[in-house]
Amino acid sequence: MFATLAFVLEVGSAVFYAAAAGSSSGLSVPPTTLLASGPTGAGLIRWGSIVDMFGYLGIPPSSCTSGIVTPAPN
Repeated sequence: MFATLAFVLEVGSAVFYAAAAGSSSGLSVPPTTLLASGPTGAGLIRWGSIVDMFGYLGIPPSSCTSGIVTPAPN
């Protein structure tokens, strides 16, 4: 469940970033493109960053619960 939520949030943040800076074929966007997006782009980048943060917060619970190891008895 957490992995699905993290995936959905990461896709959502990518939509915000694409709306602010346009679609990019690479992993980074030139800073001049971000500056040219103006105040509206800044708001979209801010919301994309917030959604992205919650996406990353959803990842650890899903990876921690898959391999629970119990200690060996003494």
